[in-house]
Amino acid sequence: MAPHSFRLARRRGGAHGKVSKKFESEIRDRRQRLSSLVKFGLDLPFVSFAERLDDDHLDANITPALALTIAELDAVDQFVVLADSVGLHIPAARLESRVQGYLFRMRSAHLDSVLNERDEWFSPEVDDTFGLAQHHGVPTRMLDFTRNPLVAAFFAVRDARDDDVAFWAINTDALAHQNRIDTLSCKRYENTFLHAQDGIFLWDRRATAAFLKVGSWPTLDSTLREFERQSGIDCIKKFTLTATEAPRLLRLLWRERVSIAHLMPTYDNIAQALPIYWKLCEELPEDSNTRPNSP
Repeated sequence: MAPHSFRLARRRGGAHGKVSKKFESEIRDRRQRLSSLVKFGLDLPFVSFAERLDDDHLDANITPALALTIAELDAVDQFVVLADSVGLHIPAARLESRVQGYLFRMRSAHLDSVLNERDEWFSPEVDDTFGLAQHHGVPTRMLDFTRNPLVAAFFAVRDARDDDVAFWAINTDALAHQNRIDTLSCKRYENTFLHAQDGIFLWDRRATAAFLKVGSWPTLDSTLREFERQSGIDCIKKFTLTATEAPRLLRLLWRERVSIAHLMPTYDNIAQALPIYWKLCEELPEDSNTRPNSP
């Protein structure tokens, strides 16, 4: 389970590459200073990511870590600007640039930042607007989850083709026993879709520290599996379903009022849902107990 921005970072070029060029001088200016701070922190035994790295390794990892974070923030900035320009309301939107705010943090970073925040000081700040952008497809380091397993099942199977489908369940009680994976709950009254989907976001507060150590971005499942191994607490489970069962599951979900019309309520999605409903009805006899209810 890799967040969208981490998956993009594994590819050469693309949006992240363009953003890196856009802020190339800023990244270069920050890299040397931040590298010195991190190196000092790595020599202190109580800093939580204090694993010794050679200078070349650390310098090589700081540049892409900065580039990815700035690319995320720039994408959210552009999401806010474009949405505002077409007259869409952005809940709790900050008009000031997130990129410039982050660069100021890095510019003014000093030893206290490294020591007091340990291995989280390098990460961006996330809020409701960050979550809204993620929910609508902007690549960030967060992952969409829901508190409703029926909603998770719908999004897992709605575009099923030939391969098996899967969805993941997280033991939220177990998250209280660790301090790495964090949740973000956005205000429901400001977002119809998130309210309908009972949505919540998960993200790794220490992903950047992990990248500095190994040069690759961690996945959520690998991080939680490691927590399970160390703590003995069951935290994550994967459920799979053969693709051939997807139509039957969609019919059952419709009976529970779980469809694109119910989860993303717009006139366009209602119109899109009707042909799906008609097709599901045609595939089953009138007396079938899995026949979807009327809209």
